[in-house]
Formats: sequence, C-alpha cells, structure tokens
Amino acid sequence: MTDVVEEEPYAAVVHDEFLSSVCSYCFDKSFEEKALSRCAKCKIVHYCSADCQKKDWRIHKTECSFFVEKSPFIPSEDT
Repeated sequence: MTDVVEEEPYAAVVHDEFLSSVCSYCFDKSFEEKALSRCAKCKIVHYCSADCQKKDWRIHKTECSFFVEKSPFIPSEDT
C-alpha cells in the first residue's frame, strides 16, 4: 500500500532572475506602468504594495538582517 502525503509548501521564494519584477509576498508580476518598491533596508526583495511589505515583514526580517550583514556578497542559487 502506498501512502500519499500532501502538505503546504515550507517556503516559497522568488528566483534571483525575477527579484525586481515579482512581488516577494504575493508573487504578482510587475508591469511597466507600476514599478515595484524594494525593501529599504536590504534593497534586495521587492513588493507591489506597502500592504504586502507589512505582511511579509515577520518572515523577511530574518533574511533581511542576513542580507545586510553579508552585503555585498549575497548568495545566489548557484553558490
């Protein structure tokens, strides 16, 4: 007998290539007429609205501190 397990994803992130064009919280794509704003502290992740940025802060604050501490070397998926 085979067991099937279904769970919510543990983590979802925007691929490095799309960081400046996809909201890091809701994953909406940016359109030319609406530029995404980026985190003022780490300047890496982007958001489509202040609401998305506020909702993501609980999760992002840990990685944000890491990004700031390790800057300018930020690991990519290739490193």
